[in-house]
Amino acid sequence: MRYEEHSAPEEFDGNKTTMFTIAKHNEKPIIITLNADKVSPQEVDENVTWTVESKDPENDPILYRFLANGKPMTNWSELNKWFWQTNNAYIGKNQIEAQVRDGNHAEQDGFDDSKSASFTIVVHMPLPESLDVAISDKIFLGIILLGSIIYLIIRRL
Repeated sequence: MRYEEHSAPEEFDGNKTTMFTIAKHNEKPIIITLNADKVSPQEVDENVTWTVESKDPENDPILYRFLANGKPMTNWSELNKWFWQTNNAYIGKNQIEAQVRDGNHAEQDGFDDSKSASFTIVVHMPLPESLDVAISDKIFLGIILLGSIIYLIIRRL
C-alpha cells in the first residue's frame, strides 16, 4: 500500500501478509462395479452375494447400502457386500441397487453415487422321475439307432 504524499514512487508506507491455502475440492465417491457371485437367472432360495467396487479420490471412508426393487435391504455400512437370501417374494425380474456415500456431500438419507443391475429368480421345476427315465430311454435308443445307421453305411462302402 502506498500514499503518494508519504513515500517515494518505488517505496511503500506499509504492508500486510496473510497466509492461505487453496484446498482441492472434495470429490464424491463413485461406484466402479456392482457384481453378483452367480449369473442370472437363479432358482428361488439360492444365496447370491453382491459386491461393490468403489473409489473415493481423497480416500475418505465409504458407506454402502443395498436395495432390492427400491426397498433398502441393508443399513448404511462399511461392508461393501450384501448376502441376498432369495425367496418366493423375489420370483421374477429384480432390480438390485447399490448406493455409496462418504458423508461429505449427500444429505443423511441421500447418496453420492449408485449403480443397478437386473437379476431374475425362477421357480425350480424338477422333472418327474418317470419323465427323466423316458428321456434317458429315448436318448439310449437314439444312440443305438444312430450306431446302426453308421454301421450300415460303413458296411456298404
